[in-house]
Amino acid sequence: MSVCDNQDDFNKSFYKAIKYSNKQTNKKIMAPLLIYVIVHTLFLFWGVLLAFKQDPSVRVVHITLAIIFSPAYVLAYYLNQF
Repeated sequence: MSVCDNQDDFNKSFYKAIKYSNKQTNKKIMAPLLIYVIVHTLFLFWGVLLAFKQDPSVRVVHITLAIIFSPAYVLAYYLNQF
């Protein structure tokens, strides 16, 4: 029986193919995504800790920047040391 015999068979086969493709894609992307989430979370906490070291009058701005732009904030903090 061919999948192109009628529309119902074609729809079922197409659905199974898409489901299989999504499953394969999810397997490939899971490890890099997990690494990204871990690294970004570390930068988030690191940035917030550095922001708490700032002068109290500008601390809120620094905490906000550290939350939004975590990796860039940490990099900028240490580049500003020179």
